[in-house]
Amino acid sequence: MATGDDVEKMLNLRRQMLISGLIGFPMFLGAQMAMLRTTGGEFRGLPGVLAVIGAAICGISMVLLVALMVRFRARPDLAKRLADELWWANRYKAAMFAFIALIDIQGVGVGLLTRWPEMMSPAMLAYLNLIVGFTAFVGAFLYLDGKE
Repeated sequence: MATGDDVEKMLNLRRQMLISGLIGFPMFLGAQMAMLRTTGGEFRGLPGVLAVIGAAICGISMVLLVALMVRFRARPDLAKRLADELWWANRYKAAMFAFIALIDIQGVGVGLLTRWPEMMSPAMLAYLNLIVGFTAFVGAFLYLDGKE
């Protein structure tokens, strides 16, 4: 049977995983966007260093995700307690927020792409969509999850 201490440990592990992903993934993709703009996509200079750091932080996030999944498989009762109605509601609200953020960034990005193509390439718009979609979803979920 899952105790309150077990649930608290799992909540902290989930939160650490999400926060490290929220930091690392945009850092990695943002650095790649900067490399596209400044060095033609080559890993050098500050964008290259930031891309490596972001990739390392993403790797830490993935290790935490695997640890979380292993614990969930070993303790299905604990997984059920963490995936309650509030968790599902927060996921749906965060997904709606991310969808609206993506629609907004598409409008701005396509406007820049058509009006000033030297400012924004299609590849940069794709990176920007990934960054905005991921950070909007994870950030909104962390915000809603912290309001419990």
